[in-house]
Amino acid sequence: MERATLIAACIAAGASVLVLVLSLRAQRRSELRLAHRQTLDRTIADLAEALHQTVACADILLKTKSDEARARWKCRGAKASAQLKLLRPKLRYPLWGLDEALRVLSRVPDWAEHARANNSRAEALVQRADSLRRSLDYAIRRSYRYGRCPAIHERMRVRYNAWRCRRVFTSGRTEREPEEDAG
Repeated sequence: MERATLIAACIAAGASVLVLVLSLRAQRRSELRLAHRQTLDRTIADLAEALHQTVACADILLKTKSDEARARWKCRGAKASAQLKLLRPKLRYPLWGLDEALRVLSRVPDWAEHARANNSRAEALVQRADSLRRSLDYAIRRSYRYGRCPAIHERMRVRYNAWRCRRVFTSGRTEREPEEDAG
């Protein structure tokens, strides 16, 4: 009888220690999530606005006909790009792995102005930039929601979309256009 009581007491003590360890771990994770959210709280509204404005200004810049309107939209695009460039160093560690995509997106208005002469290239650039913006929005939203850095699959998706956007500018091709032979 005493042995059964002793075994029951050991099991109860072991269970209480396990519950204590698990609750301390959960509390620590909760604190880390809260700290991550507070870090993003300071910049998330400005970041969301800058992401949208960068792509929107590039799109409208391509659609404007007059030089005066083009100059106004180019100025707005430059302001949005400057905002992204200011936010990027602040978000480098909280949003680990999204740094290069923010850099690519900050260049889109200038790239759109450069690609203005080639309509299919300019259209592809804006479509890819919008795809990049959407994948960034998704990764940032999940990072804030779960209180952690973006997951590897989110970072890979953003990196892929940044590569596709950069590729339109650097190679001057879209995926629909075949490569020209050098020889």
